[in-house]
Amino acid sequence: TTYTKNADMFGHAYQEFQDYFRNYPKGSVLDLGCGQGRDSIFLASIGHKVTAVDNSQVGVSQMLEKAKGLEIKGIVSDVLNLKLDDRFDIILFDMILHSFEKTQQQKILRKYLHCLNKDGIICIVFPDDMNSSYFMDILKPGNWVLLDEIVIKDVPIIPGEKNDYTFNMM
Repeated sequence: TTYTKNADMFGHAYQEFQDYFRNYPKGSVLDLGCGQGRDSIFLASIGHKVTAVDNSQVGVSQMLEKAKGLEIKGIVSDVLNLKLDDRFDIILFDMILHSFEKTQQQKILRKYLHCLNKDGIICIVFPDDMNSSYFMDILKPGNWVLLDEIVIKDVPIIPGEKNDYTFNMM
C-alpha cells in the first residue's frame, strides 16, 4: 500500500487544527478515516482519549507504533460497516467524506450521530471545492449550529502532487 512506501504520508496535523483543538475541552474523540493517525496522535498528546478507525491495517499499525504511551485505541474497519456503542465528545471526519457519494455521506453522518455525546461536536475537514453549507444541508433535519469555519492553509505536500489548494474545517 501507499502507507508501506511512506510511513509519514500526510505529515503532521494541520497547524490550524492544532490551534483549534489545543484549547478545546479535553474529552473522547472518534477519528474516522484516521489513516496513519496524524490527528489522533496530536489529540491524544494533548490529553484527549482517542478511538481511531481506518480500513488500512498498515496505517493503524503505524499509528499505534508512533503512539506508544498515548491513549489511542486503533480499530481496523470500514466506516460504513463499523458498529460502535461508545459515545464521544468529538467525532472527526478529516478528508474522508469527500471520497463518498452524497447518499453515502448522509448514511455515514447519520450512522455516527448516535455516537455523539450531548453538546458534542462533529468536525469535518474537506477540500476547498466543497463548502460548509453542503454538509449542513446533509445534516438536516436537526438543530445543528455551525460553530466555526476555518481555512486550512497548512496542507501537506505529497511528493509528485501539485499543491495549489486549501482545505476547510467546520
